[in-house]
Amino acid sequence: MRGSNQIDLMLLKIVIFLTLLLLMNTAAACITQDTTVIINSKNITSTTTVYYTGNDSTRLQTMIDMQGDNNSYVNAWELLKYENTKRKQMVLIPYTVENASIQQINKDVTIDRETIGKTNTTRQINVSTTLSSDYTCKNKTLITIKPPDNRTSVLIHENMEIEQIIPLLKTKEVECYQQVTLQINDTTTFKLAPKKKAPIVQNTTEYINTSEVETTANQQNETDNMLFIVFAIPVLLIILLITLYRRK
Repeated sequence: MRGSNQIDLMLLKIVIFLTLLLLMNTAAACITQDTTVIINSKNITSTTTVYYTGNDSTRLQTMIDMQGDNNSYVNAWELLKYENTKRKQMVLIPYTVENASIQQINKDVTIDRETIGKTNTTRQINVSTTLSSDYTCKNKTLITIKPPDNRTSVLIHENMEIEQIIPLLKTKEVECYQQVTLQINDTTTFKLAPKKKAPIVQNTTEYINTSEVETTANQQNETDNMLFIVFAIPVLLIILLITLYRRK
């Protein structure tokens, strides 16, 4: 009976130890992500960053290595292969643009270069996925964003005027942007219009060329001098003749 109690106590300790170990591993492993959408009058860019920590980062490194030479070491070329694979898998665009002519859609995936190294090293790894669309927006446009299951922030440049946000959300000024935090899994529509540039007011003050003014003044002075000489010579001759006549 006593031996049975000791066995039960030992089993209880093992269960508690395994439970604590499982909880520690669960707490150590974590995957979080956030999305930032930047809108201006020429393009819209959506960047989602996934953060791998703890055991999740180790598993990601192991997966990248297994897709390469599987030698328990992540090389630079294996990172490039991972990025290219992820880039080809990008099909979902979290936004739509209406009343605008879209010229080009760019896709990109980047992973921290610090990932290079042994796969059993625990480190934080960031993987960023970026979608960018260039468009021509002459009038009002509607941009609808369906955020993924994470924290999503929208930054609208000051060269765009926010006419309406559906549903109504608060905006916060951040440098030259208006920041809007979207509700998770709630589609949001922005009614935007490019701000009209203020008309350039030309300086109506008449420009005076001082060199021309000086030249004109000099010419006037020369003319006055010539007139003075023309009229002065006859007068002097008359005075001279009168003087000579009186002496006789």
